[in-house]
Amino acid sequence: MLLRVFQAPSVAEAIARVAAELGEQAVIVATREDRTGVTVTASAPDRGIDLEKLLRADLPEPDTARIQDALRWHETEPGLLQRILAAVRAERWQDPVQALGQALPAVLPFSELTVPAGALVVAGPNGAGKSVTVAKLATALVLADRRPRVLSADAGRAGGLAQLADLLRPLQIQPGGLDPRGLASDGLAPGELDEGGPVLVDSQGVNPFETEEMMRLAELASSLRAEILLVLPAGLSAGESADIAQNFAAIGCRRMVVSRLDNARRLGGVLAAAEAGPALAAAGIGPVIGSGLKPLSAIGLARLLMSRTEAGEVR
Repeated sequence: MLLRVFQAPSVAEAIARVAAELGEQAVIVATREDRTGVTVTASAPDRGIDLEKLLRADLPEPDTARIQDALRWHETEPGLLQRILAAVRAERWQDPVQALGQALPAVLPFSELTVPAGALVVAGPNGAGKSVTVAKLATALVLADRRPRVLSADAGRAGGLAQLADLLRPLQIQPGGLDPRGLASDGLAPGELDEGGPVLVDSQGVNPFETEEMMRLAELASSLRAEILLVLPAGLSAGESADIAQNFAAIGCRRMVVSRLDNARRLGGVLAAAEAGPALAAAGIGPVIGSGLKPLSAIGLARLLMSRTEAGEVR
């Protein structure tokens, strides 16, 4: 038996695609609907591999026109758009979402969001959603039976530590302060803790275009022997996002979380940031802590990019 997955804006269109590709003997085994559309899993008798067809040089190209229109709507930087389309043509998938999902990793870096055993400094521009991201990471760790220690390097800001404490209260985690030297309020650096568990650091917001602020952030991470995780808000222009990501990559940042994905329509900035700097690892959708961070895979990003109409509505 052959199992195939089809994505479409509606059930009727998904069923039509099943019939067109798998024939009258196809059987629908699962259907799932969400705000991006409908996903249908169907099975059909395995007719074997058509080697002659695979070896032909004149196979039809993917629906690059639809993909190109979507990427242009998202205000994707022209050079990046052409590189993505070249990768799409190389993949030879007929379904636009599958074609784009298979092509994106050839152009942009993707990564899993894992929390190291040591310290993780959550950083980004002012107002990017760092504290909410820390709380979501802490929730995931608690659920995985890896209770973290949480520290705030933003304790000097009025209400900074109190806001983080409010977010962590349901987890019964009391955050501590962290000074610029990397010393916690109890005088210990995270690397000196006896417990050896994960440490999440809510860093002070930085201006990514101020060298001194970025160097202080790099020094803080170095003193903690910590990885820097960028929180980048969606909805910024491609140029702005690329510059921010590039500057964070310059101080050793390797992964990023895209925040405020629910408040942005055009995602050309997200694509530009990934090409310029850290790998796409996860997405933050809304302020609800319990919803957690969602993995940002290539196929998931492709679905999101292709689900927008010219009016900016999710189909």
